[in-house]
Amino acid sequence: MLEKIEELSYKTLSEEEIALLIGYDINKFKLKLSDPTTDEAIAFRKGRAKIKHDLMSNIVELAKKGSPQAEQIVISKLSKE
Repeated sequence: MLEKIEELSYKTLSEEEIALLIGYDINKFKLKLSDPTTDEAIAFRKGRAKIKHDLMSNIVELAKKGSPQAEQIVISKLSKE
């Protein structure tokens, strides 16, 4: 189930959608996600981190190839640090 949570989170489905697809009570699932130490919350955050990593990797590659939009995203991201 944790792998499925991670996979669906990676695909940017909402908490409600994930709960529905894995057959979990929505309120109980949200409660699990509200505690960052639960396995469910870790799987959810891991999926989100992976998609963010993949997308940012693509954006960085586009910026290196001269895409002005991608460059702007990278610059904006760096200026927030």
